[in-house]
Amino acid sequence: MKKIISVTFFNLLMAVNVTLQVDVSTIELSPEGVHVAGSFQGWNPSSSQLILIENQVYSISFEMDVGESHEYKYINGNDWSGEEFGFGVNRTLIVPESDTVLAVVCFGDITGEPCDEAELGNTLESLTFYADLSNSDGFSLGDSLYVKWGYGGTQSFIQSERMIPNLFSYDYYITIDSVLFDTEAGLYYQYYKLDDGEEFREVYFNFDYSGNDIALAERRYIDMSYLENGDYIQVSDDIDSNVDPNRQPVFLDTEEIGTDLTVLFSVDLRPAYYQVLSGAILNDIQGLTNVETPGQVFEWGVWINGPATAPTNGESWTGWGATLWNTEEKQMWDDGTHGDLVPNDSIYSILITYDENDIKGQEFKFGIRGGDNESGYGLNHIENIDVLYPFVHSYWGSINPYFYDAWDYDSNFPLNISEINIEKPENLYLGDNYPNPFNPSTSFDFSLNEGSRVTISIYDIGGKFIISLESNFLNPGIHKVDWNGKNYRNNNVPSGTYIYQLKTDSGIIINKKMTLIK
Repeated sequence: MKKIISVTFFNLLMAVNVTLQVDVSTIELSPEGVHVAGSFQGWNPSSSQLILIENQVYSISFEMDVGESHEYKYINGNDWSGEEFGFGVNRTLIVPESDTVLAVVCFGDITGEPCDEAELGNTLESLTFYADLSNSDGFSLGDSLYVKWGYGGTQSFIQSERMIPNLFSYDYYITIDSVLFDTEAGLYYQYYKLDDGEEFREVYFNFDYSGNDIALAERRYIDMSYLENGDYIQVSDDIDSNVDPNRQPVFLDTEEIGTDLTVLFSVDLRPAYYQVLSGAILNDIQGLTNVETPGQVFEWGVWINGPATAPTNGESWTGWGATLWNTEEKQMWDDGTHGDLVPNDSIYSILITYDENDIKGQEFKFGIRGGDNESGYGLNHIENIDVLYPFVHSYWGSINPYFYDAWDYDSNFPLNISEINIEKPENLYLGDNYPNPFNPSTSFDFSLNEGSRVTISIYDIGGKFIISLESNFLNPGIHKVDWNGKNYRNNNVPSGTYIYQLKTDSGIIINKKMTLIK
């Protein structure tokens, strides 16, 4: 009789030491040091502090089981406000079979590459920083302004200079002599205010940045590729704009509101509509609520999320998607309720009540049908509440104006007439103008189901000709046009009812009314 002998092999878990290393030379290190948070330690941002081993490289070791997969990220400080990447973006690790020291990575660079070192082989005679804060929220006369420069390894270390105020003005400047620079690296810099001994970084996003370092995406940048030894330059950040790279600095106002206050938050959804109308898709970066057709923008509605909404249900960030969609406390309205001033005008509103200890500076983000589909990670609205005028009005997508290129965020109006959808419509159509009533400008869409010479004209209610806005051959598609309330002599027309007319070369005429109120 044969005996069958069975042998069982046990896959015993083996523990090894894994050492993590990060270079923080490209950031200004928090007084609380640098920490790591990950699946191997419970995602606690304050329990695992790294130690300095050389220069600006920090290290920490963990015991992990062979073969396990983990996600993690570094934290500048000891809370989530200092995380190197936005929510959901993490480094990854598969535990090797032996003790391992991982290569040094650069804080904020998801590629895993070491920090670049600038070759400072050139010298400027002088570098002047100038900033105008006359229209800057969150900054008051008496606050001190600093400029810090050298982020991203563009200097051998991050340098700081207190700027000099012009007497009784919001103009600040500082000139630094004999500045070393690298023509290829350029220079990253940032403004900070000092208020009662506490330092606050400006709210800024570099819309031109295309790299992987999330921290650098929030720094200002000077292109130095055209400079030579002995040159001198002045950087002027004084543009009153929402999108210009040299726009005036803006700061979060950390002063307490000081009284119980109900604030009306509103958002104009037209930029979303026009962007989708142009052929773009508003992708949900954390789910499946993608906005693919213009009709979905207003059919689905909009929700607000973030720390500004905490008083509504006790949650700072409610989970995006179905969770937020089913959170009525954060839904915004365009039906004349919940503080909405005009029903069906594409502006959605919500009332939020704060107590006296809440701060004036608030952060939030919008989502159509509750999806995270306004913009990418880390791009949020930051606004300061005016206690005397408690209204916070925003435009959808203003946190990413380079993507929303169908809307002008300085004039807050759609771009002038253009073909914005090359798909062939089924019918000839003239849309309603918006806003209506209007002052001083309004816009409307029209569609052509075949190529045609089109004339768009404005008449007063008595039939008197005012102006021709378009008279050209146009391809099939959806088009848009705006009118600035002026006649053909470039004079402002009076208040009243006006007719806007679409006429094709086949003899079809469509008329609609609009009202100008001054």
